[in-house]
Amino acid sequence: MPQYTIFVIEHGDQPAFNWPSCCPIIYHDIEAEFTDERAKKLLRRSYFLCKLYIAMLVVHSCADISIAVLASNVANILAELLGSLLYLTLLPFGDFFGRHLSLYVAFKHNSESSFRYYFIGEAIIIIFGLGIAFVQTILHIILTIQVYRNFKSRNFTLFPRRNTGAPNTANTANVFTTTRGRRIN
Repeated sequence: MPQYTIFVIEHGDQPAFNWPSCCPIIYHDIEAEFTDERAKKLLRRSYFLCKLYIAMLVVHSCADISIAVLASNVANILAELLGSLLYLTLLPFGDFFGRHLSLYVAFKHNSESSFRYYFIGEAIIIIFGLGIAFVQTILHIILTIQVYRNFKSRNFTLFPRRNTGAPNTANTANVFTTTRGRRIN
């Protein structure tokens, strides 16, 4: 009979997972991980919008189910229950992981690409929100503008440009530079 050896690797300073509270799978603590007040304020707003989004999805699903129940059609009731179940399981996690967490990671690691992922997520939410909830869409637009100002203050660019003109004459090699000074061979 084969014997196995199990090694337990402990990470001393890594905090325990705390989100979501019902079944923790990640560590998420805005107050403990960030010292910049502007980043904290934007992250708190983003997290609030996640919770607001979930609340609106719950209200929307309850309204759909109650309309189906009032119509007394079993097929409609089952369709609404199934649709609401998918709606309430996929969209909140998509919003949290796809939009809010990319902003969280962007501020935590000062990551230009994570800011870009955040903007993609916000664009999807804003487009989706135009048909669903006007007020929530306005709040997302305000948050996006504030995050974009912060993004620009760090001299990041959404769409990096590359000079495609003549080679750099200061250097004899065929080297091109981007607008931020990075070399491209």
